[in-house]
Amino acid sequence: MIHLHHVSKHYGQHPALQDVTLAIGKGEFVWLTGPSGAGKTTLLRLLFGAERPTEGQIVIQGRNISKLSARQIPPLRRTMGLISHELTLLPQKTVFDNVALPLIVRGVGKRDIAQKVVVVMRATGIERHRDRQPGALSAGERQRVCIARAIVNDPLILLADEPTGALDTGLSLEIMALLRTIQIRGTTVL
Repeated sequence: MIHLHHVSKHYGQHPALQDVTLAIGKGEFVWLTGPSGAGKTTLLRLLFGAERPTEGQIVIQGRNISKLSARQIPPLRRTMGLISHELTLLPQKTVFDNVALPLIVRGVGKRDIAQKVVVVMRATGIERHRDRQPGALSAGERQRVCIARAIVNDPLILLADEPTGALDTGLSLEIMALLRTIQIRGTTVL
C-alpha cells in the first residue's frame, strides 16, 4: 500500500528526514512517534503529496508519487483522508459544509452528500453541531469535524497528524477508538 525507499527531505541545509525506508500494508494501523521536529509532519506531507522528497521514492497504491505531476496529485488525494493538527476548517462554513467539502470537490450529488455527511457526523458525535460554525465549537469538537471531513470519502488511507494533540485524555481515547474502528473497516491509518 505505502512504500518509502531511501526517502530524505531537506529544507535548505536542514534535514527533516534522512534515508527513510518503510513499508505499510493495506489495513494497518501505524503509529509514528518522536519528539517535536523529528519529521513526523514532514513524512505525512510527503505521503499526501503536499511536498516532494529531496531524495528517494514514495510508492502509494503502486504509483510512484515522487514522479507525479501537480495535476496528478489531486486524484491520489481523493483516496486519502488527512487530519491536520492545525484544525484547518473553513470558518465561514457550517460544520455540515466543512464535512461535505471533499464530496463537493468530487462532484458527488446533493442527496448522496446529505446521506454520507449525516452518517459520518453521527459516527463522530458532531451531528448536533450541524449548523454551527467552527468558531463556536470547542477544540475537541473541531477535531471531530476534521476527522469527519477526513473520513467522509471512505479513504483507503487516513493520515492523522497529532489527531489527539488538543484533546483531554477521555476525548483522546474516544478519538483513538474511532480511528481503530475506521482501520478495522479496512482503511490504512498512519
